Amino acid sequence: MLWSLWHFPLIFVHNSYQYEIFQENIWYGINFFVSIVPMGIIISWFCIKNGKSVIAAILFHFVINMSQEALNITQTTKCIETGVLTVITIAIIAYDRELFFSKAHLTKETTHGIA
Repeated sequence: MLWSLWHFPLIFVHNSYQYEIFQENIWYGINFFVSIVPMGIIISWFCIKNGKSVIAAILFHFVINMSQEALNITQTTKCIETGVLTVITIAIIAYDRELFFSKAHLTKETTHGIA
């Protein structure tokens, strides 16, 4: 949710992506912010599963953004994508319950002895 809030001020920046989709249709703008929640969960899970690698999260985010641009995804398709992302997020949470509902991974020491 914080990631969604991070993008929120951009709806006031003329010619930004967020500004443009809100001008096109407010529901597309709302979908953008809703879609960030499941995407944030997926990217965070991917980051943790890759040794808490921020680089892995950045690359994952980059690939998603570039894929959407390369495929010229429409805003209507992005609304469908939000539903798909939500289903994938639910599946990931169901699959990896221990990660999402246990605090053990938060206190686990890394190979360098730093918690």
